[in-house]
Amino acid sequence: MPNMPKALDSAKNCQNELGTPESLESKVESKSLQSQAPESKSPESKKAESQPLESQIYFEVTIIPSDCFEIFTDFALESTGQALEEIPTSKLKMPNFTNTGFANAGDKASKDKAFDDKALDDKSLQFFNTTKELIKSAPNAMRLYLVENPAPFIKSLESFSLTLSHRLEKPIGFAYACEMKHNQDWIEQYKASITPLICAPFYIRPSWCAPSALDSSDAESTLAKTPLQDIIIDPALAFGSGHHASTFSCIELLREMDLSGKACLDVGCGSGILSIIMAKLGGVVDACDVDALAVQESIKNAALNNVRFQHIWEGSLHNIPESSDAPESKRPAESNSSKIDSSDAKSSTKIDSRPESNNTKSSKQNSNKSNSARYDVICANIIADVLAYLCKDFRHALKSGGVLILSGIIEEKSAWLKEIFSDFTLLEEKHLDEWVSLKFALIE
Repeated sequence: MPNMPKALDSAKNCQNELGTPESLESKVESKSLQSQAPESKSPESKKAESQPLESQIYFEVTIIPSDCFEIFTDFALESTGQALEEIPTSKLKMPNFTNTGFANAGDKASKDKAFDDKALDDKSLQFFNTTKELIKSAPNAMRLYLVENPAPFIKSLESFSLTLSHRLEKPIGFAYACEMKHNQDWIEQYKASITPLICAPFYIRPSWCAPSALDSSDAESTLAKTPLQDIIIDPALAFGSGHHASTFSCIELLREMDLSGKACLDVGCGSGILSIIMAKLGGVVDACDVDALAVQESIKNAALNNVRFQHIWEGSLHNIPESSDAPESKRPAESNSSKIDSSDAKSSTKIDSRPESNNTKSSKQNSNKSNSARYDVICANIIADVLAYLCKDFRHALKSGGVLILSGIIEEKSAWLKEIFSDFTLLEEKHLDEWVSLKFALIE
């Protein structure tokens, strides 16, 4: 037996020697292998990028080393110049590989089986210099996404595994599978996963789905029979399509309220779905989020629904803009345009629909004073820890008798959060899946 630490150190360096035929034993075919990422894109890669998205293809390559996983990943990274994904083999879903091993497989796997071009789009595992039993016990797999034909990479991996076997004086191989995919698959799969949602009187859908012909009675609603209101939300990186239990519960709590002329605030607006719901229910809506992308998405989705926020800004309750001269309760939700002030966006102070001079003045004053109570309804679908942190700010911003709706609370933190908000009166509590939504009133 060789000295294993020295053998492993030697193995880690062998990929740098693979391009030198003298370093390989006679059983390894001499091949020129470069372990460095290419300095420029190949003609094949450039051609692929010039094609329309729907005609572009790539290869999903899954590799399961029988041993020395980290050494194989180092070689793969240096050989391809591409990032790779580490996946537990228990999570793999392949035609001839299951969580418990191999399905419909023989007792032995062929050894030294050279890469066959027919395997370029074979979802089943192929084996090189190893057995199925060894692969079945391997804990991890790696996955790469290659634009170019993976055949040269697989062949270099075969040579590498033989060299590694020689250095460690034991068979070390791998199983692999290559699947050809189209880039359009990602887009279509994503769209197919976002389906319309009914939370009467609202029909919430992405823009690529048709409006509903149903009414609220068709949705088995206890509400009066009226046409469902169409809400368009195009999901993006900002949270909130209505499908998550915390968002759905908020909508259920809001839909029971009469918000006509009420001053409303959506804290952590995400996609803008709750802000839009409040505006559709007649509220005069402000919205904010600490994420600039969320603010952009909220404005975009508001436009899709013919809704305009009174104010929308990047920040939190600390950055609430000053009240304008006109009483808020008299002003319709569509009265002001929700445009972004680019100078404020860069400074990450706030985003507002008023002139820049007022914005600057507001941001300075808000940092030095506590905003007077001005909202009839505040809705915040965030996480329990952040909600707890904002407790005093909610109290300062909410009018006496105002309603506070909190969501995004996992069940085990519900009691803790109710204790923190014990100065408020709990009106209603909703549980859906593992999430809790709380409806409070500020009674002073």
